[in-house]
Amino acid sequence: MPVTHRTGRLRAAAVLALVLGGALLTGACSSEDNDPSGAKSPRAAADAYVKAVNGRDEDALRDLYAPQHSEDSRTKEAKRLVGSLGDGVELSVVDVKQDVSPKFASVRLGGSAGEGRHAEYIQLSEADGAWWVVPDNADEDSEIGGPTADTSKPSS
Repeated sequence: MPVTHRTGRLRAAAVLALVLGGALLTGACSSEDNDPSGAKSPRAAADAYVKAVNGRDEDALRDLYAPQHSEDSRTKEAKRLVGSLGDGVELSVVDVKQDVSPKFASVRLGGSAGEGRHAEYIQLSEADGAWWVVPDNADEDSEIGGPTADTSKPSS
């Protein structure tokens, strides 16, 4: 059968439809994956946190906590954080420092809270090449907790 202009266009359209269909299926499968991938740098993690907080996006906040914690505890922590925020809190990243260890970073955040100012700090940790938010204000029954310092007197 000779290829005419019309059959050539139909074949091209069919190939394009198959390629687009495959791309959509691949994207749909990866977006349904609840395993977070972390951020590439401390600054990227801080920016993602600010975006999630400002958008009151519990799913995005959940994915900022390391997957070593159960999805249930990450979800609970994200809900707690969003529930504790006032309606008018809008954050921005003020400073990111890595002065204690290359695997930990401290982030100073600032912003507005209604008619006043809002300031807070978050801690980040690196694991397997990805950066994660470490909640420092976790509930007693939360499975997620940040690093703590030993306050006991050193032995002589």
